[in-house]
Amino acid sequence: MKTVTPWTPPLATVELVAAGNVWDAVRIPARYGPGVISRLGAATGAVIEDAHAAHLYWLVHPGTADTWNLSPQRVSVLGETAYVAVPPPGEVKPAYRLRWAVPLTPTSYLTNAPALLTALTAEIETVSGSWGGDPAYCALLDHTATCPACNAHERCERGDELRAAERAARTQHHVVPLFRGDPITPEDLGGEEPLRWQFRQDTCTWCQSGAEELVAVGLFHSVSGPGWIIYACPPCFRRQNLLPLDQHPAGAWGGLLHSDGSPAGPPPPVS
Repeated sequence: MKTVTPWTPPLATVELVAAGNVWDAVRIPARYGPGVISRLGAATGAVIEDAHAAHLYWLVHPGTADTWNLSPQRVSVLGETAYVAVPPPGEVKPAYRLRWAVPLTPTSYLTNAPALLTALTAEIETVSGSWGGDPAYCALLDHTATCPACNAHERCERGDELRAAERAARTQHHVVPLFRGDPITPEDLGGEEPLRWQFRQDTCTWCQSGAEELVAVGLFHSVSGPGWIIYACPPCFRRQNLLPLDQHPAGAWGGLLHSDGSPAGPPPPVS
């Protein structure tokens, strides 16, 4: 049985903490979080919620999740060379958008990696039965995450096959497109209106690809809700010549800016 090294998070403000020393972090999309927490029950350790990026982080013993073979679109194991933004315990400023979804104590903050893997695998399989985790959609995201041609928006035979399968699945489920340029219309559905699909914070706003590394480039303000962060994949980020959100001038309202600071215009509409 591994010895738990006493550890406490930063006490006053959010700090970047190196992984791979006292713990590794397992990052998963927020859509799986509630189910995983429920499956683990009392066996879960502390959990960090990042509301900006829509991810949750579990802390595990260093090296115990290195051999996991899960899609990088769904799960990332952060060890040596990685840093994690860690909030202080207790209530934090709302502007941080980081909090401990499951609180920690100095010696009971880690989750058993095999137990986490079992709960996470079961939750992914459960979600795969709904449109949010449709196998055709996930297969396309997995492919575009590692395909140089798709990430450069070049022709890819395998990508075309997966997009066709993903479109067929969307037609079957009567949902609007996640990939622009290939819309589903009422005519496709025998006159029925397609269902609306929730805006995804883990895809590029321009091409809807699921690149593993997305760049926050702006804020979308909503009069009837909290709004959301606008993300770009690296190819679209370069093609649109955008300025990262964390480099916007102080007091900027979050509109898209070119790298020289000039206005870049609105993002493409969300279907």
